[in-house]
Amino acid sequence: MRASPVGGLAVAAALAVLASPAVTQGRNGQRPQAEITPEQLREQTRVDTSIPLSPPPKVDRTTSRNWPLTNFDPANSRYVALDQINTDNIQSLAVRWLYHTRNSASTPIVVDGLMYVTTPESVVALDATTGRVVWRNQAAGSGRGAAYGDGRIFVARDARVMALDARTGELVAGFGEKGVSHVLTEVLKARFPRLGKPAEWGYSFNMAPQYFDGILIVATALSENHIPGGLVLALDGRTGRLLWTFAGVPQGPEDEGWEIAKDTWVGGVRHGGGVWRRRPSMRRRERFT
Repeated sequence: MRASPVGGLAVAAALAVLASPAVTQGRNGQRPQAEITPEQLREQTRVDTSIPLSPPPKVDRTTSRNWPLTNFDPANSRYVALDQINTDNIQSLAVRWLYHTRNSASTPIVVDGLMYVTTPESVVALDATTGRVVWRNQAAGSGRGAAYGDGRIFVARDARVMALDARTGELVAGFGEKGVSHVLTEVLKARFPRLGKPAEWGYSFNMAPQYFDGILIVATALSENHIPGGLVLALDGRTGRLLWTFAGVPQGPEDEGWEIAKDTWVGGVRHGGGVWRRRPSMRRRERFT
């Protein structure tokens, strides 16, 4: 089944095959939970909701399949070989639940029965079967989605990279400073000592992170702000510390590729090279492409 990217996502929805036994039976053969009304679901999305949070779902990992990255895997394949939904039952699909994000342009990810939805103001974990909120963190957020790796949810917003515990939603204390890595600010300060805040020069994150083999990849936007070279950063997924940096537009001999590209900007400025929305493709042999 191939996933199609959805721009300006306003609602996270789950579909079910009505003829499937999974609809008439809950997990482990138990009867499904009582249906929740649209009014109750909308109430859950409010900060002051009185509806109690649901416990994390229990799933059979031998039969379930995860979608841990925006484009499924580090290679951005957007493909998984599942056949529960097929040409014979596609007409029987119906909406099982809705969750109104109100403001999101991201694709949800799913790991161990939890669906993670991001908005610029929050990260929310939903029971993927019922749509009920399991946890909500309003100290983190991203308009472009999240990545899962080794029990953590990673998001990038403005100049920060944040790590949350995937089961509880708490910021991971050992990642950066109390769950927040400021490596972009540190890198820019070293490259451009007169820089104030990254935003003053037009630098920000505008993509969902990529995760592979303990390494977290993020990259900066925005080229239209005439940034002096976009940056790709590799972080240690455990500590949030910088592993390496690559400049999309080399600024001097200290940047890789300078000897090849230095004559390209003779008499001009070396601006651009930002990464906007797109996730880098990562391969096991080359490590990064």
